[in-house]
Amino acid sequence: SQNQPNPFFHTTTLRYEVSEAAHVTLILYDICGRAVKVLVDDNQRAGEHSVEWNRRNASGNEVPAGTYFYRLSARKHGGPTCGGEEAGLTETKSMTLLR
Repeated sequence: SQNQPNPFFHTTTLRYEVSEAAHVTLILYDICGRAVKVLVDDNQRAGEHSVEWNRRNASGNEVPAGTYFYRLSARKHGGPTCGGEEAGLTETKSMTLLR
């Protein structure tokens, strides 16, 4: 689902649901498509999950105000493959950081 709040000033929460156990990645990108921070990169059980972002990049520095994108990928293990990749879901949404 969409991050809350959006737009945000200090922190925002990203909530998502995994329908079955899968390897989940949740990566933040800037407007130019550069990775800002990996929030999740782990095997997760089915169910609802959430992670908070505090406007800091992978180095721990605050990022400037602007539009950011987050991409959630869930790849189930042992499923059918397509082009060498495990079956799964990928979704991208945008969020706005204000100052």
